[in-house]
Amino acid sequence: MRVSPAELYAAFDSDPAPIATFLARLARRAELTGAVRVLDVGCGPGRLLAPLAALGWRVTGVEPDPDYRAHAAALAQGHGATVRPGRFQDLDDRDAFDLVVAVNGSFSYVATPAQRHDALRRCRHALRRGGAIVLDLPNLLRILFEYAPIGERSTEHGGRHVSLDRRHSVDSDRALFITYETYRVREPDGSEWTHQREHPYAIVTFPELEWMLGETGFSQIETYTAWESEQSEPLGPGRMIVTARAV
Repeated sequence: MRVSPAELYAAFDSDPAPIATFLARLARRAELTGAVRVLDVGCGPGRLLAPLAALGWRVTGVEPDPDYRAHAAALAQGHGATVRPGRFQDLDDRDAFDLVVAVNGSFSYVATPAQRHDALRRCRHALRRGGAIVLDLPNLLRILFEYAPIGERSTEHGGRHVSLDRRHSVDSDRALFITYETYRVREPDGSEWTHQREHPYAIVTFPELEWMLGETGFSQIETYTAWESEQSEPLGPGRMIVTARAV
């Protein structure tokens, strides 16, 4: 029986512990205490749900992909977390959460400036006053100037050998950085099969984000380059982690 796309994704996923530690530190600084209500938008296979629930938080994941969502819901069982279908443009919560997070580039799937403005407006409505938003996305403009191909990666997963090859292209007309993923799986019996996915990431810049956050009711905007960072810092290559407070 073939593993699901969500399991293939999870096989190469990173450790969620540094993310949970960063979010816990941010919550303390923002004086978000007790059973923090957190909304994980684009939760994927659900790697953050259990670590955040372990902090005593009330966690809701939102995920549009049915396979990823089913995987996330299975992980959420027993941890008091919930998972529901949807995208940023489907959010209609009002004053329901203390923390909205979008990690591993989920905000980059919002393709146009108008859609991103609407997405942030919806996030602000979902947050209570004083709550915080965390956006984690690739700093693609910097990456384009310092581009280096990523080699093939491989791992053992459930008795299978799995490799992941990523290729990229740029759609300059739509300002998209497109990642093409090919998973190659060798089963224990020696048979092989492949699975392919395409990820169109919007080329989002920090000046755009800064302006939109201000326009949609956020302040105290800070930037980080890694989950291990303990203080706000100038952006560089790689990740663009942006936090802000709801006013």
